[in-house]
Amino acid sequence: MASPCPTTRTVRAFRDAETAQVWAEDRQTGEPRYIGRGEADELREEARANWRCPVPGCLDDRISTRGGSRRDHFFHLGDGAGHSDGESLQHLQAKAMIAAWARGQAPSAVVEEERSIKDPVTRRTRRPDVLAQWPDGRRVAFEVEYKSWSVAAWGLKQDDFDGHEPPTRAVWLFGHLPRYLAQPPRPSHVPEGEWDRVLIREIPRAVAAAGLPVLHVNPLDRTIGTVVVDGLPLAEARRQARWYDTQPLDMIGLRLPTGTDEQGRLVVCSIDECELDPDVGLVTPTMTKACRAAAEVATAAAADRIRDAQRDADEQAARERARVEQERRDARPGLSPEDRRAYAQAAAERDRERWLASPLRQRLIEHYGKVPPLLAQQLDGDRGVYGHHEHWHCVAFGKLIRGHVGKTWTVRQVYAVIAEDFTLHKDPMRRSPAISGFLDHFDNHRLVDFDATSSTVRVLRDDPMTTHQVAAYPSRTVTPPPPLVTTTARDSREQARRIRLQMDEERRSKQGPSDFRRAEVDANGVRLFTIARLTEMGVDPAAAVMLAGIGLCRP
Repeated sequence: MASPCPTTRTVRAFRDAETAQVWAEDRQTGEPRYIGRGEADELREEARANWRCPVPGCLDDRISTRGGSRRDHFFHLGDGAGHSDGESLQHLQAKAMIAAWARGQAPSAVVEEERSIKDPVTRRTRRPDVLAQWPDGRRVAFEVEYKSWSVAAWGLKQDDFDGHEPPTRAVWLFGHLPRYLAQPPRPSHVPEGEWDRVLIREIPRAVAAAGLPVLHVNPLDRTIGTVVVDGLPLAEARRQARWYDTQPLDMIGLRLPTGTDEQGRLVVCSIDECELDPDVGLVTPTMTKACRAAAEVATAAAADRIRDAQRDADEQAARERARVEQERRDARPGLSPEDRRAYAQAAAERDRERWLASPLRQRLIEHYGKVPPLLAQQLDGDRGVYGHHEHWHCVAFGKLIRGHVGKTWTVRQVYAVIAEDFTLHKDPMRRSPAISGFLDHFDNHRLVDFDATSSTVRVLRDDPMTTHQVAAYPSRTVTPPPPLVTTTARDSREQARRIRLQMDEERRSKQGPSDFRRAEVDANGVRLFTIARLTEMGVDPAAAVMLAGIGLCRP
């Protein structure tokens, strides 16, 4: 058989509805003979002398070759000879192509066209277009379909192959004509040669639902088309938490169509690139690629499942350790006050020893000569975090502030970072003052900008040894401070906060405790000052406007 010439593998070329006769038969051996594009002159003498038309019942089977304006093909030498039924001709040529290819792929198998096989149980006889049978009894039946028929009729035929003894693998090859191979409308921005979308017709959908590949055949160019569907990309699927349980694995990545798919892509290849497998049948490179993609998805799912299971186990173990530690730290019912104090003192001593032995402390001393006083200072709410105050201050500073100038944290993130190394008190009235007091401490020294209203913390500086401490808040028993001149929004916020505390104290001095509480919950509130009054008192206008904006004074 002549070697095939290169073919164009676009869907447009594959669907070309030419009806040229490109297959002949050797008069001596009965082997099929193929004429490729551009081979008419080369094969003309051989065709006239030794080849014939392969169509059964042909009245004059003498043939020759012809090229030129049309695709190179065989033609009949006799006047009036030829075949008008193009569909039957395509079917016949496709069978010849499959038979010739199968013989080359499996020399040990017996390959026959139109070989009848009878099921010994049902006694039903089927005659596939091409049958390949191996010495061990395995069979592959090829069915080429150009005619129109029903899904029910296809189902009966497939059932016979599935239930046949010995088992027979069915390979369905649908013709390249519009009946089985149509395309949806092409978007204007896609070039015609690149438009590879095809519609999956009714019978091909039934084939896909049976777990078989949807394949198309073009005997003119000796090509096979495989329909595939581009599923959700694996990388995108893995961005979702526990994707292997929430996403069907067989819908991810490049895959073969299922019975629910109505469209897909047609990938064309030469039949010489395909393999014949006695268990699977015809295997195209695209089928192999889809199989590898499915294996990659399964491997990734198994790896991520193991990773998440280990993470869950680690988190559970951490929660259990935290629970045990909490029980150890909490005063248990029935303990006397003396025992409680002894228990607390022992826990504090353990925390101190842990801090003294900490490598972090040694590094701080080596770098700064001592633990920076800013970090060593004990704050009022420190007991809301279980651990030596210097220890958790330094760890939090290192993770949240050191090297993070310009970064903005949320208070929730601050909680999470501290909880990575220390247990927080289970009572929110204890742990909240610890965290907010810690942030206020750094805010007062201008290392961070802590905005309690928006629950955000912005890192300003990360050197704990050079601080710029703002003046402490005035006592709530003194009169308002003398006039201040501020030039920045931060100074305005600081002054507004001081004035707010002084306003609260003045309200308490003028009202009884119960009256003050009622004023606090009053929707309108009691506003003692106006913006004008605050300005007269020397408050910067920007700070006064800010107080009015948050409802702490009247406009």
